Amino acid sequence: MALTAVSAQIALPIPPVPWTLQVFAVLLCGAIAGPAVGAASQIVYILIGVAGLPVFAGFRGGMQTVFSPSFGYILAFPIAAMIAGLSDTKGNRFKRSPFFFIVALIPIYLFGILYMYLMAPLVMGKKIGLDFAVSVGFVPFIIPDIIKAILAWLLFRRINISYRKGA
Repeated sequence: MALTAVSAQIALPIPPVPWTLQVFAVLLCGAIAGPAVGAASQIVYILIGVAGLPVFAGFRGGMQTVFSPSFGYILAFPIAAMIAGLSDTKGNRFKRSPFFFIVALIPIYLFGILYMYLMAPLVMGKKIGLDFAVSVGFVPFIIPDIIKAILAWLLFRRINISYRKGA
């Protein structure tokens, strides 16, 4: 949760969705803590942010953040952390690969794009097309997010292998 809050502040403010390191942190937290604790940590992150602590991108927090076009991405963080938490450094090849980290991006984009699409009339005062939501909320971010997912997986493997060796 703390890693997600810090990573939210490492941002490029590209409207309507800022580019941050949150995806990296969410996936790494989920993998290290496991599915249940990883998801719970992200629920706590959302709750303290909505309660007013400035943990979201740009040191924002409070109920008004719920009306941000990018809040849908945040809502999917617990699910993404849970999926990444299914990864492991042992077991079958899917568990040892970045598969779960990349699959964990799917709910982030689904929630984010749909939330932006549905909230646009309230937030921006006009309807937007689903194609527009995809073009601003998915296209510019998918390649960097896949890279962040793979980097989080590599760091997780390094941490997990080092921990098991006692290094």
